[in-house]
Amino acid sequence: MRFHVRKIVASEIFWLVLIMLLAVALRLIYLQNHPLETRDGIRYMAQTQQWFSDGTWQKQDPYLQSSPVLYCYLSKSLMHLGFSVERSTICVNFIAGIALLIPIWLAGKILFREEKADALLLTLFAAVCPKLIQYSCERLREGTFLFFSACVFCSCFYVIFCEKRTKLVTILCGTCTFLAVACRFEALELLFFCVCAICAVAGWREKKLLSSVQYASLFLAGLIIGFGIFAMLPGFPNIFTLYYTRLRCL
Repeated sequence: MRFHVRKIVASEIFWLVLIMLLAVALRLIYLQNHPLETRDGIRYMAQTQQWFSDGTWQKQDPYLQSSPVLYCYLSKSLMHLGFSVERSTICVNFIAGIALLIPIWLAGKILFREEKADALLLTLFAAVCPKLIQYSCERLREGTFLFFSACVFCSCFYVIFCEKRTKLVTILCGTCTFLAVACRFEALELLFFCVCAICAVAGWREKKLLSSVQYASLFLAGLIIGFGIFAMLPGFPNIFTLYYTRLRCL
């Protein structure tokens, strides 16, 4: 019995779960002691409520139309489960803020490799970071955006520093990039960074231009997969139309 206890305590998963429980506690404390209303948060709630009531994305108001579509869609999905618009818009970011610790931990394992404690320490810093706690508890697009962005960088680090199953992870990187763009249109910058980084590493590692083209094609395939999944969802708006509308609002 004592041996099993020592084995559990020595496990990385055990400490990761403890860190995530600490993150949950800190965010619950923040929710109890800070106001949640922001100008953008009120706008996102209005858009989500409109989408839930009518079943279609609001197109009359260009400013409303530029809201983060994936964040509003996830909030609307929780409303179908019985949540109010106030609770659903908070729960989405709360869950994303806790889930954010997983790609951060995985990225730490990739970067630090043999130093397991360093990856856990990096996760702990993310769990107690005041700004990340704030983003997890407010009705803003940053919570979901940071989660999918962390997935993008984690998969990008894997392709750069590892050599097994990199092609599959490149597709995953493209899909996560699309999801990040659906949360915040400024994530298009991530797309160019990831494509350049992955293609450069692939070409340098295999010393073939064709390898760089192949990885760029896989990344593009991941983007298409992400777009295809959401294009099939009923009432989900066209991302490219929303991006153009956002540019007109700037």
